[in-house]
Amino acid sequence: MAELEGLRRLIAELDAYIGAGRTVPTDRLAATLDKHAAGLPSDAPLKDQLAGLARRLRRDTATAIAESRLRAVVARLRKRADALALWLEVRDARLSDRR
Repeated sequence: MAELEGLRRLIAELDAYIGAGRTVPTDRLAATLDKHAAGLPSDAPLKDQLAGLARRLRRDTATAIAESRLRAVVARLRKRADALALWLEVRDARLSDRR
């Protein structure tokens, strides 16, 4: 559940970047990913993925990410959040049926 909430907060922040302009500085985006990764449980797979993406952004020679590329990332994150939410709903329904 914490992973889903963290994912939704990250999506909301990235959406704000998309609405603010045509590009996002890579260092700002990397800091955002680090911030959200730090808020996730240590065993969450998303934590390692966000930290890895932040590292790659810092090593990249580009100084900014295009809005279109960021939109694609957000779309993938939304799909992941939707799939996770569905999985949690199914799990919760099964648990409530057992009671």
